[in-house]
This record gives sequence, C-alpha cells and structure tokens, in this order.
Amino acid sequence: MPADVAFDTLAEAERLAKDGVAEADAKAITAHSARILGGLASREDLAHEVALLNSELRAVKAELRWIKIIGAGIVAILVGALGFGFNMLLGMTGDIATLQADISTVQSAIAAQGADIVAIKEAIQALAGGG
Repeated sequence: MPADVAFDTLAEAERLAKDGVAEADAKAITAHSARILGGLASREDLAHEVALLNSELRAVKAELRWIKIIGAGIVAILVGALGFGFNMLLGMTGDIATLQADISTVQSAIAAQGADIVAIKEAIQALAGGG
C-alpha cells in the first residue's frame, strides 16, 4: 500500500476478519500497521520538503553570489593598492638614483675644495717660510 494513501484501519480489520483472522488479531494487526504507516511521509510531505530545500538552496546561492561580488571587489582594491605601491616604488627608485648622483657631485666638489685647501695651505707655508 502506498504511503500517500490514508490507511483505513476499520476497512483493514474487516478485510482481515473476512480472510479468517480472529477479530482481536485483526485489530492488533491493523493498529500495528497504522503505527508503522503513520511514520511514513506521503508524496505531498516529500514534495513540500523538497520545495523548502529548493527555496533554501536558492537563498544560499544568492548569498554566495553576493560573497563572490564582495570578494571580487576586495581583490580589485588589493590589486589597485599593490599597483599604486609598485608605482610609488618605481618613483622612489628614480628619486634614489637622482640623490645618488647629487651625492656623487657633492663628493666631487668636496674633494676639489679639499685639494684647494691643501694648495692654499702650501702657499701660506711657502709665504711664511720665504718671508
């Protein structure tokens, strides 16, 4: 007997009695059958549960779409920030090269001034010694 058909205990007890089963036994069998069949889901019950699960699944899929969109946005922001940082580093590399060249120029000027100071010192000593 399919689970989605209502179980008629009286009709079943009468059928069993007609087949020669004692009335007390027929009542016990039908009561037992009713307990077993009462725990089974009908097709409508299953269809309802499937519909609920499908509804929940659609809601979860919608939430996942939002998570994907937000995640993509975060990735885009991070890529942009990394690109900005990389550009800053490239700019700083150029600035460092310029500073190194300036330092080299200043070092050359200091060396030239040192040579001038030595020449002036020698000239002063020569004047002092020759005088």
